[in-house]
Amino acid sequence: MKKFLLPLVVVAFLANLSLSSCGQTTDSLTLKLDQVKLDNLAYYKGSSVVSVGVGVPNMMQVIGSLILPLTLAKDYETSGKGPFYLRYDYGLGRKISIGVSVARVSATFTRYYDSALGFGSSSPKYYQSLTVRNLAVLARTNIHFGHYRMVDPYLGVAAGWNFYDVKEKSDDPDRNTDDPGLTVYDGLAIELVFGTRFFFNKHFGAYTELGWGKSLLQAGILGKF
Repeated sequence: MKKFLLPLVVVAFLANLSLSSCGQTTDSLTLKLDQVKLDNLAYYKGSSVVSVGVGVPNMMQVIGSLILPLTLAKDYETSGKGPFYLRYDYGLGRKISIGVSVARVSATFTRYYDSALGFGSSSPKYYQSLTVRNLAVLARTNIHFGHYRMVDPYLGVAAGWNFYDVKEKSDDPDRNTDDPGLTVYDGLAIELVFGTRFFFNKHFGAYTELGWGKSLLQAGILGKF
């Protein structure tokens, strides 16, 4: 009897071992297939996205253009650079991602005026310009809508800190412009935008955003890994 039972025990053990191994193989294959499906989505948990972009209009320049006429300046001009954006975004969950946003923008406001000591039309004309440079560093959260292969719509909310630097220039000998620059305001920076990412392939794409920030509209390129 013992001789008959021993082979049965061995066969049962080997069969169970084979089934267990087969189950583990199936589970592993399922996980790999699930990961392949995730990798083919525009957004998924664990993904990382780096983007660079530029925005229009330069809101600092726009606001300055609205304020200058209130100072009774009649002869003036404005110019600006940026804003330029650099961001990193990490997929924290199925719908929530977190990251860091850095924005850089500058604007120059120039007014022209006659010398206070001059008379009539022969008065020499001088200029005074203020160049305002801003760096903003923000923590950002995106809420993603849906799971699509090539498109990723989202709502972005960010809060952080503004760093401003102002420099004055003038060719008026009566004005003191020896100060190379000073920080006049550091304060809260916020962003609230609706955006969409468009992917050309698995790793590269472009994005657009519309909403409040250093600009009302921005666009750029991105890489996902």
